Amino acid sequence: MNITYTYEIISADENTKTAEVRYTSDGLPMHIVSVRFPFSYETADSVIQQHAPVYQWSLLASTVTPLVVGTSGSFDFNDEADPEPSGFEETPVETPAS
Repeated sequence: MNITYTYEIISADENTKTAEVRYTSDGLPMHIVSVRFPFSYETADSVIQQHAPVYQWSLLASTVTPLVVGTSGSFDFNDEADPEPSGFEETPVETPAS
């Protein structure tokens, strides 16, 4: 999937060292994302690109299984005893060919 997008910094806060960035792409929903200020060894473009919602946009083309309201459950997680939380499995995401 090829996604071309634009961005605009719409606010910046020196106290929290974060900015709000609006990402847009034709035919896809606009996203506003909180982005941290770049470190001295980074460029603004690299940090803005890292936070781009490309993955979220690509999911819109994927077949999903709807979640059912009222479903509940529990998981045990102890990162010292088990680095992989039980009950979680990685499932590859298939992206339809363009």
